[in-house]
Amino acid sequence: MILVTGGAGFLGSVLVRKFVDNGETVRVLALPNEDVSTISNLNVEIVRGDIRNKGNLEQAMKGIESVYHCAGMIAITSKNPALLYDVNVNGTANVAQVALHEGIKSMVYVSSIHAFADIPRGLTIDETIPISPVSAIGMYGKTKAIATLKILEYVKKGLPCKIVCPTGIIGPFDYRPSRMGQLILEFMQNKTWYTLDGGYNFVDVRDVADGCILASTKGQNGEIYILSGEYLTFKRLFSILQAKLKVKKHLIYIPRWLLKLVATIEMRHAEGKEPLITYESLEIIASNSMISRKKAENELGFKSRPMDETITDTIEWFNVAFQSNIKGA
Repeated sequence: MILVTGGAGFLGSVLVRKFVDNGETVRVLALPNEDVSTISNLNVEIVRGDIRNKGNLEQAMKGIESVYHCAGMIAITSKNPALLYDVNVNGTANVAQVALHEGIKSMVYVSSIHAFADIPRGLTIDETIPISPVSAIGMYGKTKAIATLKILEYVKKGLPCKIVCPTGIIGPFDYRPSRMGQLILEFMQNKTWYTLDGGYNFVDVRDVADGCILASTKGQNGEIYILSGEYLTFKRLFSILQAKLKVKKHLIYIPRWLLKLVATIEMRHAEGKEPLITYESLEIIASNSMISRKKAENELGFKSRPMDETITDTIEWFNVAFQSNIKGA
């Protein structure tokens, strides 16, 4: 039996769907009040609990052979650093400790490309770059770096765990739209008025799910595998969207030096939600995006599809899932 923590989230739900399609028996750990409609039509066992609670994890791992630890808190602001640390670091340490105690046969931890040290442009980010809580970008990156190092400590104690580090995840089945999903959805709703300088390496959520499974079956314990896709500028993203949607929009181009002002405005009008543009997200899209997936390709057989295909599928999925919302725009 397989346990997926965070199995009702974006990546987790896609991973769960793949397991169910393959005839696997799956248990999902979801937060006590979490909306699990993303997987409600799937034949899975849903248990309620929090990775910060070891008792919850002990119950969730009873009878489990493989664990896929997808649960975590994603943030592109420095708000709630204590909560971010508690979930991403302490929660992950709890998962590792309980998995080791329960004799789990295989575990995959979903870390992040942001756990690596931030290195200058022109240099390639691969698995030889150190995991660095000091020089990782933003508080989120730092917590993922610390959590990754803690996982490696448990591997030394005997935990059979592999680590995957995806780049920016994008794609269909984005039920609670991610930031990139929200960006695409707002364009489809005719709410987008500007385009910005910069871009990042994005990877299809379905390919990341495949990469997680490949890491479990073909990866080596204690090894880190980067799951990257394709570098995509925002200019190109909006160009692809216009072509796919057969619309022509005049978007105002905002140069990098003005983006901090946009971030300030967005953060003031976020109404309790994290805005699409923040100081940390600007640092990310201006950072080094030369990222190699060769290790995952060579050792796991990992493959990533072109962004053109991903965006096409995402548009089609949003058109169905958010049909009334888009038509009413």
